Amino acid sequence: MSPSQRRIRADLPSVDLIAPSGIIVAHRKVKNFAPGAEGITGNFADLYIDPREA
Repeated sequence: MSPSQRRIRADLPSVDLIAPSGIIVAHRKVKNFAPGAEGITGNFADLYIDPREA
């Protein structure tokens, strides 16, 4: 990397393209609660509770 590239990288702000909208907390028995990009705002048709999990 050239010195000018280092200077530009140091001076420019960081622009995050993706920011998480929140934290999801769930029990390990609950499966497929947020399988896609839509997360908890999506469809819960595939959600199930696994009775084998302790």
